[in-house]
Amino acid sequence: MNFHQIVLENGFSLNIFVMNDLIDMYAKCGRIHKAKKLFDKMHDANTISWITIIGGYAIHDYNKDSLNLFDMMNYLKICVFYMHATMQV
Repeated sequence: MNFHQIVLENGFSLNIFVMNDLIDMYAKCGRIHKAKKLFDKMHDANTISWITIIGGYAIHDYNKDSLNLFDMMNYLKICVFYMHATMQV
């Protein structure tokens, strides 16, 4: 049984912190499309969720996808100031 199955079977899929960690885990393991699939299923994605998936795309050289997500985040007005400050470091 893998970690993702344990999360689903024990009802943790509604916990945003656990879901953000799952997205991060898949992204860091190179399974960015799996991470994006989880992100897309989230009904309550927060700023951390967005930063995690954008960072996942960026570290695997999906630069255009990363920027597209950033633009979407900007369009949806999801804590853009914080993200803008973070991206300039």
